[in-house]
Formats: sequence, structure tokens, C-alpha cells
Amino acid sequence: MPATFHTPAAKTLAFSLVEITIALGIISFSLVALLSLFSVGLNLSRQSSIDTALACMATRMAAEMTAQPSFDFATTYYFDGKSLPVANPSTPGIVYCCNLSTNLVTDTEMSGVSPQLRRVHITFSWPFPKNANTQTFYVTLPPP
Repeated sequence: MPATFHTPAAKTLAFSLVEITIALGIISFSLVALLSLFSVGLNLSRQSSIDTALACMATRMAAEMTAQPSFDFATTYYFDGKSLPVANPSTPGIVYCCNLSTNLVTDTEMSGVSPQLRRVHITFSWPFPKNANTQTFYVTLPPP
């Protein structure tokens, strides 16, 4: 009887279960890291919008104080979500509350400058009415 040789079947190329598990672990770790970056980006975007709105409102208040010599510092001012002033505090949609305080600049703070200058503290609180967050701006105004 002639000798027969069996050639081994062609080796099947495939990934092992260990390789697939490692690949899935790497992909899932990457996806979690990517999703956490989206969260950080959204928080920074929201904070940037708030900072921009507060700066616009502070600039508006400083301009009104400069333009009106008889500006009322004792009044609380209210703004909506678009940074527009609201006259009535019971109006729905109020987001920001603004309080002002003022004092004269002393010579020790700014030597050689007119002692008639006023330093104004513009303090914003939000969201109204909880006022959980606050930010204060400082403005120096000329004498009235």
C-alpha cells in the first residue's frame, strides 16, 4: 500500500478571545474619556456665556452711572436671560439680580488722583430668586 501523506488543513486566521477582550477594553476606555471631554466642554461653554453676560451687564451699569449724575445706588436692578434690564421684580424670566455699593477712593489707594472719585461695587447674583452664585465687579467713577 502506498504511503499517503496528509497535509494539514490551512491554518484559519482569526482573533483569539483574549485579543478581542483587550480591544474592547481599549475602545470602551477611549469612549469614556471622549464623553467626559464633552461634559467639560459644555460646562466651560456655559460658564463662558455667563461671564460674557455679566460683563455686558456690568458695562451697562457703569455707563448708566456715568451718564446719570443722580443715579440711585440703593435700588436693586434686575436682568433677564438676555442681559436686558427688567423694571418689575415680579416679571417672569428674571435671571440676574444686581446690587450696588459705593465709597470714595482714599488718597492711600490712588495717590495724586482726585479724592472725589467713587469706587462702585457691582454685585450680580443668579439664578434669581435663589441667588446661589455671585460675582462682583469694581468700577471707579469720576465725581458727579
